[in-house]
Amino acid sequence: MTPILATLRHLLEGFWARILSHGTGRWLLLGGIVGILCGVAGFIFELAVNLVSLVVLGNGVGMTLHLEGPWVPQPSGVDFRVWLIPPFLMIGGALSGWLSGHFAHDAAGGGTGIAVAAFHRHRGRISPRTTLTKMAASALTLGTGGSAGREGPIALVGAGFGSWFATRVGLSVPDRRTLLVAGTAGGVAAIFHAPLAAAMFAAEVLYRGPDLEADVLIPAFIASIVGFVTAGLLVGAWDGAVGHHALITASLFQIPPGLGFGSGDWPQLIGYLAIAVAVAFGARFFILVYKGFGGWSARAIPSPILRGAFGAGLTGAICVALIEGIGLVAPDFQKVGFAILGPGYGAVQAGIDHINPGLLWALLLGLLAVAKILATAFTVGSGCSGGIFAPSLVMGGCLGGAVGAALTGTAFAPPPAAAVVIGMAAFLAVTHRTPVAALLMVSEIAGTYSLLIPAMWVVGCAWLLIGDRTAIPQQEKSPWKSPAHQGHGFQDLFAKATVAEVLDLPQEVRTLSPGDGLAVCRQQVSDSRQHVFPVVQDTRLVGMVRLDDLRSQLYAHELDALVVVADLMDGPAMALRPQDTLARALRRFAQHRTEELPVVDAQGRFLGLLSRLALFDHYQASARALAEGSEEPSADLADWRRRTATASDAHGKVVP
Repeated sequence: MTPILATLRHLLEGFWARILSHGTGRWLLLGGIVGILCGVAGFIFELAVNLVSLVVLGNGVGMTLHLEGPWVPQPSGVDFRVWLIPPFLMIGGALSGWLSGHFAHDAAGGGTGIAVAAFHRHRGRISPRTTLTKMAASALTLGTGGSAGREGPIALVGAGFGSWFATRVGLSVPDRRTLLVAGTAGGVAAIFHAPLAAAMFAAEVLYRGPDLEADVLIPAFIASIVGFVTAGLLVGAWDGAVGHHALITASLFQIPPGLGFGSGDWPQLIGYLAIAVAVAFGARFFILVYKGFGGWSARAIPSPILRGAFGAGLTGAICVALIEGIGLVAPDFQKVGFAILGPGYGAVQAGIDHINPGLLWALLLGLLAVAKILATAFTVGSGCSGGIFAPSLVMGGCLGGAVGAALTGTAFAPPPAAAVVIGMAAFLAVTHRTPVAALLMVSEIAGTYSLLIPAMWVVGCAWLLIGDRTAIPQQEKSPWKSPAHQGHGFQDLFAKATVAEVLDLPQEVRTLSPGDGLAVCRQQVSDSRQHVFPVVQDTRLVGMVRLDDLRSQLYAHELDALVVVADLMDGPAMALRPQDTLARALRRFAQHRTEELPVVDAQGRFLGLLSRLALFDHYQASARALAEGSEEPSADLADWRRRTATASDAHGKVVP
């Protein structure tokens, strides 16, 4: 290496080290790089899906494609052949199952749950093999018409790139987890075109309760903005290059102007409450079918290839039946049946645009919601790679639109377009446990904050009605339950450890008997550093004597013949059990203001002493191990136990 290159490399390494050590600059740089990776990945992924769709659905089936993201030429002069939809879907499902089964099992099914599991249980690690396989398998599922969304796969892909980048630059485990979440936000923003909602979604989706990962918000904001802009610029450049009108960025939906809610519209809250009830029951049904079919198909069809083909084939059958059935009953609405294929956003836009809602429209949207629930459960539940984010929006939009259409003409009917948009947000909120992100999504999609009040009402009511059910079982109930936060506080580490873990080695303790006099106590105190002396009779703890209580009489020799240990001891009520958590021990130390506590078994037999110092040594060892990226601080604890061995008992007793 030449001196100039060596100098340049040294300067770059120094700059990198200074940036990483700066609290603000590090996340601006790291989040920005992850956002660029996510934007590029989102563009490539959408282009791949659109190209597969052009070949299969456009040139094969003869569909007119309404594509999202990068534009591809539309087929011309191809007859529509609806009967080809099921076989093409089965081929796509089989290929997707083959890729997942042979290269990365984690790439099967939805993507968001794998990213959530990696954050909580795998130290923020996602294999690059999983990331690349997810992109390819999802492109096949979606490109052939599988009922799934792009946001779930790109959430995993973005998280995978964030994890990979953090590992490549040698970041710590907490920082890798942060970039994993930032990558999730950047990926969703690149596809869904709602950066703020994407960042909040990535922080909220980790937990089943109404919690969010606050520490990752700023990096997620940066990654989502950069990912959104990067993908938009690439799409605009591609569209311009292929001769299509270049759009730098755009919303996924066109919302009519004038939607809002004022205090005088309070009767509409009754109609919105009906939407909340419909969404809650619809979400319960979806979660039940999705999990039930996934478990059954995994047991009944072990081969991922056959399982994927079977699930996709069922989706194709539903699609053909719906298209043909609507064509017979209501030919004007036949095109709505195509919402079964892919994400199905066309049905949402149709619900927003429809200006003459009524009972027929309500029944049609309700039927479409049920069909979309079944098709998504069959597609993603069978292991075909795809997400449930977008289908959840479509299910919710159809349910909200159905209720809104059914209430048309009543005093409490909400605007039909508002019913669709708010139904979308509520369904996403309850199935993914992301209420704040859903509210922000309403505002970003509608381009106004005037629907926030009814959105809060519907999301809140639906949240309460559905309980703690979730479509993402990898979620933890709260940050306190997550392995990612084991080292973030005294209560957290102490709550996960028990007294038995500290006392699992033989321990030698000086004990007293109830009949011992002051002379024996004097000898024990002079030869020991204990602050508490257990009083043991026939191996059972009957009391304890504190050093502070002994001091006042210890050297009054005239009392040697008059005072025995039984006169000085306290009861054994403050003793701990081996199964007690260290959190309980910490509270008991504070309650009794002592440096040591006796430990007994279920029969009251004395086992040993737990010291306050041992408690905090355990905490320091565990926190140090977690900070270094190890989930098992056993080596540090073993070292602590060796250092805290005491002298032999003066009575010749060795207490296990």
